[in-house]
Amino acid sequence: MYIKDTRVEGLKAKLRMMHDNITRIVNSKVYEKGNGLIFELDRALREVKFYKDHVKDFEDEMKEFVKVEFKK
Repeated sequence: MYIKDTRVEGLKAKLRMMHDNITRIVNSKVYEKGNGLIFELDRALREVKFYKDHVKDFEDEMKEFVKVEFKK
């Protein structure tokens, strides 16, 4: 009986350890995916800002060009 109880306790400990390991693996995969998505979102937002800034500059240049051409 003692041997079986010891074996059962050992198996329970092994099961808890496997459960903890699986939980850690899943959490790390979720964090990795989340960090990747945050990185992509940040990159996309920076790209949008870059294009917005340059579109504004281009519009200003075009307005100035039209003004100069109109005055001529």
